Amino acid sequence: MARYSVLRLLIFLGFVLLFWLIGLRDNPVLLLAAAAIASAALSYVLLRGMRDEMTAKLVERHEARLAAKAQARGDEADEDAEIAGQPVPGLAAAGPGVTAAGSTGSSTVDADRSADRPADLTSDATREERPRSEL
Repeated sequence: MARYSVLRLLIFLGFVLLFWLIGLRDNPVLLLAAAAIASAALSYVLLRGMRDEMTAKLVERHEARLAAKAQARGDEADEDAEIAGQPVPGLAAAGPGVTAAGSTGSSTVDADRSADRPADLTSDATREERPRSEL
């Protein structure tokens, strides 16, 4: 990222020097404005590969951070459910009414709990599978 910034600065300073030699030294505002516009256009074209690499790295870092937060939230929810004796979502394959402690509860109690929840929390469908009206 520092390399990209240094290259952008060098391109800008190159245009400042070029326009100064051309004769825009009498008007410093025009000199800097023309150099800024020209360097932005040239940087956009010449440094595209570096910009795309940096963007990909930033996206990967952001997604990893989001995944870590989601994992932490999921772990906290599992621990809370285990403490409360409620069914843990990860243990759904063990059968209805199985709690985190391994005991079985009444399946009617679990049905009542899921009936109180909004449809998007009880549905196993992912966001892409659900109709747009439910989102």
